[in-house]
Amino acid sequence: MGPHPETSAEPAPATRTTPPRPAAYLRELAIRLLDRWRGYWLEPGGRTAAAVVRIAVAVSMLWMLWRMAGQPRAASQFYYRHGIWMLYPGRPDEAVLAAVTAVAWIATAAMLVGLWTRLAHVASAITTMALAAYAVSDNAAWSHTDVPPVLATLALLGARSGDALSIDAWWRARRGRPAAVGANYLGAVRLVQFAVAAVFVFAGYEKLRSGGTALAWALSDNLRHQLLTRFDWSGAERTAAARWLLGAAWRYQLCASMNLVSQVSPLLAVIFVRRPWLRALVGALWCSEVVGLGMVMGFWNPHWLPLGAAFIDWDALAARLGARRPVDPPPRSRARLWYATAFVVFFAAQGFWLNERLHAYPFSRFALFGTVRAKPPYRVHQTYELPGGHLEVLPAAPEVDAWLAQRGTYRWLWRERNPDTARQALANVLDDARRAWPAAGLTGARLWLSIFQAPAYPAPARLDRFDVAVLGELDRGAFRSAIGTILPDGKTWIAPPGAPALAQIQLFEIRNDLPAPVAVAATPTPTGFVLADPLRGDPVYLIGRTADQDRPWLVAFRSRRGF
Repeated sequence: MGPHPETSAEPAPATRTTPPRPAAYLRELAIRLLDRWRGYWLEPGGRTAAAVVRIAVAVSMLWMLWRMAGQPRAASQFYYRHGIWMLYPGRPDEAVLAAVTAVAWIATAAMLVGLWTRLAHVASAITTMALAAYAVSDNAAWSHTDVPPVLATLALLGARSGDALSIDAWWRARRGRPAAVGANYLGAVRLVQFAVAAVFVFAGYEKLRSGGTALAWALSDNLRHQLLTRFDWSGAERTAAARWLLGAAWRYQLCASMNLVSQVSPLLAVIFVRRPWLRALVGALWCSEVVGLGMVMGFWNPHWLPLGAAFIDWDALAARLGARRPVDPPPRSRARLWYATAFVVFFAAQGFWLNERLHAYPFSRFALFGTVRAKPPYRVHQTYELPGGHLEVLPAAPEVDAWLAQRGTYRWLWRERNPDTARQALANVLDDARRAWPAAGLTGARLWLSIFQAPAYPAPARLDRFDVAVLGELDRGAFRSAIGTILPDGKTWIAPPGAPALAQIQLFEIRNDLPAPVAVAATPTPTGFVLADPLRGDPVYLIGRTADQDRPWLVAFRSRRGF
């Protein structure tokens, strides 16, 4: 008897699963990511939240306008076009600014109460952004005092934020007209939250990136030197919190660590948007960071605080308080999806790469205090040196010099090396100073290259200034500068036209920002001189002093850092 067919037959081959092709896998992954992206911005709901955020943004901008009203407009001869003013020919006069201000107040107030909400929001966004950009037009790199409110109003732009808690909603209900169906509320709220959070997230990212894996931004003397740069560099009075932090290393290192946590944490609210308690906690940290900036750095921006409303799930809160939660269908239009995508991509491009190069106010990297102001090895207390500048007017007027030192407009003029540009810059400084101090009898201005040095901890925290050399001098219409040209050999120097008399000149080098001059030898030539050795160091400044002058002149420099 033969074998049973069921037992004698060979087993069927196992089913083999063909691994997905890489292209198919990537296509499937891309589809999933796109679905999640669409779901993030097109999720239904959020009508109450959009209304509350509208009110919060309007309050923030009205507060910003009120602060601007108490400050004089930028009256400096320096003018840099930022943001929307890139489209305007020339500099706006006072009549234009007054008209823009009037529209901003009226439109923002209408946005607050929800009267013709969407139209009022457009007018408010354009005019408040214009005023905020003009307020920082006296500097090539703007401050961020009014950036968060402007970013928030741009993020909310186009949303139907007047469908609740508004005159528009009351009037619509009174006339028996139904509310909008399929409007996108939640996507607008999430974009505002992203814009508000990104201000601090990018700042924290810059600090982590510059500090590296050693967390040098926090675990070094960096914050000590940041505080000295913030206050002593400009002659401003230190805050009480800054004085306390500078008293011990553990204090400023702990504060720096807490600062990193509070600045990066808003990213959690952006990711976990369906975790209301987590978002509220992160919003509290965001507000604490706003208060901390004022207490420690003296940058008081209370008009930012209403924007913390973007971190609260107002619809869920209203439901808990007994209010009927409206059931909104999915949004019909995908305009918010495209707007949010463009907003995020443009924001990321500015934050990671372009920064302020396009002058696209209010978008930037937010890298304030992002540089590690300490020298490796970071765990060792060392002196810290940084180059800077110093302006003085002619004849001497210490009170005017102090006024110039505290104005951010002039803080970076020392980086200027082009004689023509330096002359115009000093002319602008002199004009500004004469208008502010008409009785001082000013005839000129002088720009110094200076080295600032902080002694190593535990020495008392201070920033000493060493005036190294004159970059340029404008007096009674005559401009003088000794900055010449170093040929590629690193030794041959050609004097510039109109340079001060440099016969029998004594030459010194300032290397690596250390304020200790080193004498160098050179051989005179008909057009300048030839150094015995090429310039070395990064940076290195070549200083010349003549026997009949009491001040040195910058004659040449070399630096990979560009200044």
